[in-house]
Amino acid sequence: MRRFGLGGLIASVIITAGVPWSVAFAQGAPAASLEQSLAAQYQPGTVLVIQGKGIIGVNPGCATSLVTTYKDGQLHAPGFLQQLAAAGIQCITRGFPVGWKVNLLSLAVVPKNSKVNLVVQECDACNGSEDASYKAVVGFEFPKGFLATAELGPVQDAINQVFSIDASASAASDAPAPQAANQPDVPGPEPSVQVGGVYVNPQNADERVQLNPDGSFLLFAYGQPHDGTFSAAGNQLTLTISQTGRTTTVTLDGDKLHQADGTIWVLQAPQSEPAQPAPAQPAPTTIELGQTTDQVVAALGPPSKIVKLGSKEIYVYKDLKVTFVDGKVSDVQ
Repeated sequence: MRRFGLGGLIASVIITAGVPWSVAFAQGAPAASLEQSLAAQYQPGTVLVIQGKGIIGVNPGCATSLVTTYKDGQLHAPGFLQQLAAAGIQCITRGFPVGWKVNLLSLAVVPKNSKVNLVVQECDACNGSEDASYKAVVGFEFPKGFLATAELGPVQDAINQVFSIDASASAASDAPAPQAANQPDVPGPEPSVQVGGVYVNPQNADERVQLNPDGSFLLFAYGQPHDGTFSAAGNQLTLTISQTGRTTTVTLDGDKLHQADGTIWVLQAPQSEPAQPAPAQPAPTTIELGQTTDQVVAALGPPSKIVKLGSKEIYVYKDLKVTFVDGKVSDVQ
């Protein structure tokens, strides 16, 4: 897939209208129900036809996202300052004409901002252009509190003013993860990607997500750890946080993760190997009764799993289990 500037799910997003990943996880059940209904209608790879003028995209490799807003029946192109900021980091912008076809990359409901955000990319095969690779974010803005109880119909009506579904096109015509040319035309599982590493939000270095090769992840936000699992289909990752059951889909693009709200997270570079001679072995780590969760994490690093049982929490490490009661160590196994 071509590059699209998590230049901030993690290069920095210079200007976006979305909300942090951690906030998206924390939102309530009504929005989740609406998002699920929309996801059934607008799946990644769906070919959409642009119906309104004003959508502006950015070139592959651009480290920011321009947000076109649909509000009160009108499309509002990204503001001058947004476009100026994009130009300042050597991004190239261009408008998407009416009738132009795009592939849907992701969709997210953002109740806090009363928005539904769609990330789209020009459809090379549909438009017959070899240079049709620009991406755009379109945010559908609704009255405050509307999305908390909204049904699918009114939201879909708003989207239809900007995008219509191209029923004649194959969703796989320009999907981010096409099949190889010599692959037999038989049913089979979608290709998946190997994922691992720590991705950081450059706008807030304290927010980071650690994706583990075993399909688990650990999210740190607002000083609190959250654990969960993720699955990969092509370059789409679906993450489910275990504490709330909330799910979100992000797009893997090289060393970046893209959220549907335009936020970008960047893969943290591994620490370089120390120069020879190797340093002396560090003293053994000591965990004592009464230590806080922060002290344990500082000594042992993030746990691979957190189990919550009322006032009791269990941090699970590879060879160790640390039990906390009311935030302090009560047992170590």
